[in-house]
Amino acid sequence: MRKGDIVVYVSCTCIAALMFYLGAGRMLDQDCQHKLSVKDSRSIIEQIGVDSFERLKSYHCEEPLAFYIKTGKWRDSWCADKYQHLDFDLITKGEHG
Repeated sequence: MRKGDIVVYVSCTCIAALMFYLGAGRMLDQDCQHKLSVKDSRSIIEQIGVDSFERLKSYHCEEPLAFYIKTGKWRDSWCADKYQHLDFDLITKGEHG
């Protein structure tokens, strides 16, 4: 290989790695954009009270709860253990299950 070929190869490799890194980062950001809606938050507050909701936020369980509400799957076992008792039918549909 000539010196010029090596420079081109290394440059292409770096560009490909950067594109992969940026794409993977964007996918992770999109995956972490689950937020509780105002309606969902109000429904949870009605079930557990304001103080417990503030505790829920301090435990960083808002995003895992929003993810569960959207997908029906828990991805945080600690938050699932603490908040699986919530009436999710009431949260998602506004109805008692």
